[in-house]
Amino acid sequence: MLPQSNAARIEFEEVYYRDHNNKIDVRLQLANGDILHFRHYDGTKKEIKDFSLDRIVGTRMEYSLNAKKAIGDSLSNDWHFENIIIRRNGEFNDDLFYAEELDTTLEFGVRDLVFRPNVIEAMNNRELDEFIAEQEKTGSSKISYYLIKKHERWSSPFAIFILTLIGVSVSSKKSRGGMGLNLALGLGICVLYIFSMQMTTVAALNVGFTPILAVWLPNIIFSIIAYVLYLKAPK
Repeated sequence: MLPQSNAARIEFEEVYYRDHNNKIDVRLQLANGDILHFRHYDGTKKEIKDFSLDRIVGTRMEYSLNAKKAIGDSLSNDWHFENIIIRRNGEFNDDLFYAEELDTTLEFGVRDLVFRPNVIEAMNNRELDEFIAEQEKTGSSKISYYLIKKHERWSSPFAIFILTLIGVSVSSKKSRGGMGLNLALGLGICVLYIFSMQMTTVAALNVGFTPILAVWLPNIIFSIIAYVLYLKAPK
């Protein structure tokens, strides 16, 4: 239910209050090994400036496409190019093609190049797995982020149970300081949990820490804390 609800929410946000999705100086390796680069994507006009696509086989560039402007269809792999130059490098001779305008179809669409990371919130588990597999083929630098979001779908429900058990165990113990001390202790544990989650997430994104371990390690540690507090709580 959540991915479907998020899809409607994200669509509403894009239409009414989010800034336009602009990208600057993007370089990607596509699934088939091609290298793509563009200088600027204007989310308002839905167009790309200084678009280039290179196909390298072995150590030789086999094909290159350069265009001053590119406009991609958001629902298909159809493209419209302006001031386009296509060079095909042969073994002895090169073929050079120039056109002021050209409509063609490529193996990818503009939706594969420019998107907000929050679009994965609208994907179900199967779609998310397929999306991550495609991004791994392209060598995307955001693989760790996508894997963290995938594993958080399973770890977050467990975190709710763990923190609830900690809260019940702490609040059931009477102390001379009254409920204030118990509340402070419970709040402190929650803060430590959030801090540990952020720390492991940053480690996964920046220093190569395993994403699944980054998501589940706080749950493992605090489940042990919850169990100990439960054993010490008044029955």
